[in-house]
Amino acid sequence: MLKTCTLAALVMALTVFAGGCGKDDSGGTGNTGGTSGGGGGSSGPDMSTPQGAMKALQEAFASMDPAKFEACYTVEAWKEGKMQKEIDEMKKDGMTITISFNEADIKVDGDKAEVATRMKFKMKDGKEEDEGEKFRMVKVDGKWRFASK
Repeated sequence: MLKTCTLAALVMALTVFAGGCGKDDSGGTGNTGGTSGGGGGSSGPDMSTPQGAMKALQEAFASMDPAKFEACYTVEAWKEGKMQKEIDEMKKDGMTITISFNEADIKVDGDKAEVATRMKFKMKDGKEEDEGEKFRMVKVDGKWRFASK
């Protein structure tokens, strides 16, 4: 079983730093994984929608590429600096994380949104944990980004 404190800290850090990315190949319901494209560039998901932002975040977790994570977050959230440390620690520990969501789990209120997700944590030794997590997003310059508040 994962250490509760470590898992809680990881989830908190991910929540604090999320900002509007994701990959969903299922036409509306969240699909875990996804490996193509960047976090909002022309080859990545269209971050003009919360669904697209979630797809970009799924891609970031699938690749564990810091640049993809950075493209998902607001500038303020990324500058807090904790996400890079968390990515490095997850890589070192051999952890993989997948996120799934359904369109019904996305609640939009103007330029703010909240998405209820399921996160699956898989450790190098094969142990897995699954838990619910809510991500907050804000619309910045026409693109959805994960935010700390």
